[in-house]
Amino acid sequence: MSGLVDDKWREKRGLLAHNLAVERGTSDGINGFHGCPRLMIEIGFLDCTRHHIHDYAMSRPNARLGSLQFQWDVARSHGRRQNVSIQYKGNGSCFINVTPGSFYGRLFPSNSINLFHSSNGLHWLSQDPLLGCKDAASLNKGHCHIVSTSPPEVHRAYLKQYQQDFKLFLKSRSEELVPGGAMVLMHLGYHETPRRTSWEIVSLILNDMLMEGLIEEAKLESFNIPVYEPTVEEVKHVIQEEESLFLERLEVVISAWDEGMSIEGGDDDSFHGENRRAEIISKHARAAMEPLLSEKFDTEVINELFVRFQNKIMQTMKVGKLESATFVMSIKKRLEAVS
Repeated sequence: MSGLVDDKWREKRGLLAHNLAVERGTSDGINGFHGCPRLMIEIGFLDCTRHHIHDYAMSRPNARLGSLQFQWDVARSHGRRQNVSIQYKGNGSCFINVTPGSFYGRLFPSNSINLFHSSNGLHWLSQDPLLGCKDAASLNKGHCHIVSTSPPEVHRAYLKQYQQDFKLFLKSRSEELVPGGAMVLMHLGYHETPRRTSWEIVSLILNDMLMEGLIEEAKLESFNIPVYEPTVEEVKHVIQEEESLFLERLEVVISAWDEGMSIEGGDDDSFHGENRRAEIISKHARAAMEPLLSEKFDTEVINELFVRFQNKIMQTMKVGKLESATFVMSIKKRLEAVS
């Protein structure tokens, strides 16, 4: 986040008696809290800060609220390392509000928010992108996501749903931001070199299991993973259509799938090290996808799926890199509405 909130915005916030920030993470896990230390450093010295935390699913709100004290301790520690004093001036307080609901729609009052931050949530679509498509069951037969053999109609359906969702997201946030307010978004995306995604790997494995008679055809045909990783051009196109906003900056960060994961047991170059890395990657993928998969498949199927997923990761690591692209964006609301 450093460098994406400019000095002019910092100067302006000093004129505000209250600063309202919103943190949004993914549907599970603690991604929503990862930006908190830096965010608290950026705005923590205001007289009064209200920090709304919105999570898409809000599955464990009590546990997440309990971790805020830990995040504050992390922020203070990070500040000391950066020679930054993290404290609130005067008798100011930090008010925490958890707001349930989907971010594909309005959540807060108009012109009330100064800063939004979202970490790795916007690639999740609001619904199955093939809903309403003619002959949806046979359109991407045997698969639940975009694969190399998918017909063009499947990609178009995913892109159309993404465009609708992201457009609604931007419109809603624009109405909630104050003029000159900002958003910092971290968004999984597709960049340059063709690569295999974890969603595609899951789709291919489920297809294998279908061929082996381990899952029912009807269940797989009625299941599609509602995830789309757009290109930079596709992201920019949607932002340009929302005339009340402008893209100030976009950076592409390429990282290994296991970057930042805690991996113990074995040298990275050893077989044991590779197996451990594949296991950790598999566990992270399962944490993200299991709630969705469990709506269609039983535990035995899911267990077998991720045993095969781990093996596939091991095989892939032997022949190439497993990398993903994250788009880090700074988007601002114009001071005056475009006529």
